[in-house]
Amino acid sequence: MFIADLRNNIIHDSMNSKYECHLKDIPKDQMKKIYNYQSVVRMCGNDNIPRFMGCQYCLPDLYIFDMTRIFH
Repeated sequence: MFIADLRNNIIHDSMNSKYECHLKDIPKDQMKKIYNYQSVVRMCGNDNIPRFMGCQYCLPDLYIFDMTRIFH
């Protein structure tokens, strides 16, 4: 099962969560459960609004690093 944090549009893998994910700190009203990986990939796609991305610790293959943030 996957958990979407609706505050900052990040999806976590609950079966592979790390300490850095801080899943306990996500409020229950800002949490959405996702049950299959295909839905996660679809939510992380370019066509979805708002665009979600995978957590850099538990879903690194769906994490997108914004290189322009380095130079600001």
